[in-house]
Amino acid sequence: MPSKPKYDALHARQVRERYIRQQRELKSQRTMQLVPVTVVDAFSGDADGLLPITALTGNLAIKVEDWRPLAPPPGFVEELHLEWRAGDSTAYSNLWTESFQTSTSIAFPLERFIEQKHFIGREGLFHFRYGVKGWNSAVIEYSQDQPITVDRTPPYGSDDPPAIEDPGPVNDTVLDADNGVFVTVPDFVEDKKEFVTVALVWSDKVPPPDKPIVPDVSRLLPADRRVLVPRAMVDRYLSGDHYVAYELFDKAGNRSRPSRVRTVAVARGLLPANLKPPVVPLADDGLIDLADARTGVTVEIPRFGQYIPDDDVVVQWGATKLTPKRIGEGSNPFPVRVVVSWEHLATEYTAPGSAPYDVTVPVTYEVLRGTTPFPLPNADGIEVDVNLAYPGPVNPGEPDPVNVSLDPVVVTGDSNTPDHLTSADQGKDALATVTLYSPTRLGEIITVYWNGVAVAETATLDGNEKPGDEVELTVLWSEVEAGGPGSVPVYYTVTHPDFINPQQSPEKRVQVDAVPIILAAATFPDISTVGGGSLLNCESLRKRTSDGQIGYRVSVPASRYLIAGEKITLNWVLKEADQTTDVAGTKLSEELPIGADADKNGIEWFVQPYSKHILPAQVDTTNGWAYAHLVYTLTINNNEVTSQFLNTVVGIQDLGDPSGTCDITSLPEFP
Repeated sequence: MPSKPKYDALHARQVRERYIRQQRELKSQRTMQLVPVTVVDAFSGDADGLLPITALTGNLAIKVEDWRPLAPPPGFVEELHLEWRAGDSTAYSNLWTESFQTSTSIAFPLERFIEQKHFIGREGLFHFRYGVKGWNSAVIEYSQDQPITVDRTPPYGSDDPPAIEDPGPVNDTVLDADNGVFVTVPDFVEDKKEFVTVALVWSDKVPPPDKPIVPDVSRLLPADRRVLVPRAMVDRYLSGDHYVAYELFDKAGNRSRPSRVRTVAVARGLLPANLKPPVVPLADDGLIDLADARTGVTVEIPRFGQYIPDDDVVVQWGATKLTPKRIGEGSNPFPVRVVVSWEHLATEYTAPGSAPYDVTVPVTYEVLRGTTPFPLPNADGIEVDVNLAYPGPVNPGEPDPVNVSLDPVVVTGDSNTPDHLTSADQGKDALATVTLYSPTRLGEIITVYWNGVAVAETATLDGNEKPGDEVELTVLWSEVEAGGPGSVPVYYTVTHPDFINPQQSPEKRVQVDAVPIILAAATFPDISTVGGGSLLNCESLRKRTSDGQIGYRVSVPASRYLIAGEKITLNWVLKEADQTTDVAGTKLSEELPIGADADKNGIEWFVQPYSKHILPAQVDTTNGWAYAHLVYTLTINNNEVTSQFLNTVVGIQDLGDPSGTCDITSLPEFP
């Protein structure tokens, strides 16, 4: 055995000091996190820290437990940090930091609050923690996370919960067996469903759709979602239709919207009564035609007695029953409008072999409560005349009047260029050629429409025509000119005295360059009239407040050629008295985008700066005055078209001003 070292007092003291130092360091490094904050209003025992909805109306109270193992010496500072993060985030955000003097006594637990602004309008899972930077350390030590769940969404959110499942007919056998009626709430998705409360009303009146219900039964919703309505509550009302609605409250206390109403037949009840004849508004003129069918035919059911929102209306058009239409909720669901589709109209219409082509269709309806029908008395049904017949070939796009079985018109001029009237055709009539269809009918009338206007000449078939024959109609130059230049729509219609429904060919776009494009000259809205003449002078000048520039305002008149998104180029120049020689340096050319509604409102421009484009009219001209030459240019049909030019005298001499020209220190202003 090795020999023991001799006792050394100094060495012994060093060992003791090293041990004490190690223990002190171990105590300064906690092996466990600080306990989490206490959220005062959170549900006790809820692992997610769920808050009742009532706790979200103000600041959120919390408590922080004592973090000091021992009393610290005076003269030092401790820091408390409160942080949080959203459930889907790993990054914490600091809510606040608070300092404490160690010489100050602290009453634990600390009562603090989280301001409402941090969670207002938000919901979901959040994690809160606090950190302490001790008096003897630069390291922040953090507590365990405290989850907090903010739930603002009720069951079904903003939707109405569905009605209870249909319990079937309720009779004495059911009431005797269960001493009431079991109703089943439809299954739904909800966290903590075992804490959901149901509030249910059973009444002989339809509960108001947008008001909280006054419950007859209120209890935790069982796992099977079956709730017993005691017999005494059913027996309060006479036999008839009873109405059941409910609301759901989640654990946080969020109230759902009132559910849809379920009608429960209890023996016999108040049934639909006083049914009125139906109304077909588009038949007020005595007939339903193709134009009505294209607009959309409806049958309107007037208000009747003792209806409920879940009643269905089934319209019968001819022999066809239409899709049931729920009356629905609301203070005024009548008239109930039921659409008669084109398919139903066509199914119930077979054109007679000869004129007239009217077919009388009976129209009636019934009210369904559940599956029990309550028909309109036969005497109250109505009859509607329908005429869907038309001349010309079969139209595959019925009820659209544009019939693709009709060949588009072909337009030619003297230049003989199909669907293009060139400058060589100016002043001359055009020819519209229609290729006949199959079958044709004696007496059919072909009418050409040029830019939406019927041309004077029409063609009436005499019965000797064959499919493929061509019919030529003259379009007078005056009609071409009235339609204007550019891409002009042209089509024709087929009509007949025996038919009320016209047919229309597909539209053809004809390029009309024979009609010259004349762009009206721009104007000066502030032009002055002096001695019977018009000119731009000192009184015509304006100051633009947005940038302080001085100049003359220009207005380009509204035109269909001012197309939004396209460009317009405006040109201004001063000319000598000979109206030929430019005044040097006064040219102004600007390209602008054409804005929305320019075709209706025109375009505004401003000639500036004054010193460069206006003042030279006096100081740089031979006669001390000039002509303003103004035009604008548009690109139309891939060609540049220049407007009529505006030629206006510019005279800015002012004998009353020391400069001899305009006093521009005080002028009318515009934005």
